[in-house]
Amino acid sequence: MPSTLAVNRYIGKARATRTKLSRLPWRTRTRRKVTQTRTFTPAERKAAKEAVMSRKEQNNTKVSNALLEVWKLAEGLHRDIGTNTAQYWYEYLLQRAGKKKTTRRTSTWNAFVSLKVKAHNDALPDGAPRVKAPAIMTEMRNEWKALSSVEKIEATQETVTKLGEIREMRNYATHNVSLNAFHDARATLKSVQTQVRAA
Repeated sequence: MPSTLAVNRYIGKARATRTKLSRLPWRTRTRRKVTQTRTFTPAERKAAKEAVMSRKEQNNTKVSNALLEVWKLAEGLHRDIGTNTAQYWYEYLLQRAGKKKTTRRTSTWNAFVSLKVKAHNDALPDGAPRVKAPAIMTEMRNEWKALSSVEKIEATQETVTKLGEIREMRNYATHNVSLNAFHDARATLKSVQTQVRAA
C-alpha cells in the first residue's frame, strides 16, 4: 500500500530517477600545452656561461671606449672655453638627459596664470603665506573669459617672453656638479638618519 505522506512520495520519486549518462563539465577548459624542457649537459652549461661572460666583456669594452670619447670631448671643451677643468666638463656631459624632449609654445593662459599669481602674492604683507594658482583659479578663469583674443595677447605678451627665457635658462644654464652631488649626499644621509631614529 503506497504511503500517503508527501515526504515519502518525494523520496520515492527521487529514487526512481536514474540515468546512464556520464556527468559532463558545465564549461570547457583549455588544456595547457606542456612544453618539454631539455636538460643541459655540464659542457653545455659551461659553454653558455662562457658566452655570457664574453658578451659582458665586449659590452664593458664598448662602454669604456664610449666614455673615452666623452673624455676627449670634455678635454676639447676645456681647451676651447678655457674655464673649468676637463673633469668638470666630463661630469657635465654625463649628466645631460639622453632622452629627447619635445618643447611646446608657452600658452597665453599659462602666462596669465603666472602673471595673476605673482601680482596676488606681491600684494600680500611680509610673512603671509603665498597663494598658489588653485586657490584663485575661479577668479582668474572668470577674468580670462571676459577678455577678447586681442586683449589676452596684449596682457600676456611680456609674461610669455619671460617664461620662455626661464625655460631656456633651465635647459642651458650651467650646472654646479659638485654642489648638486653634495646636496644629494646630504639628503641621503638625512633620510638614513631619520630611518635609524624611527627604528
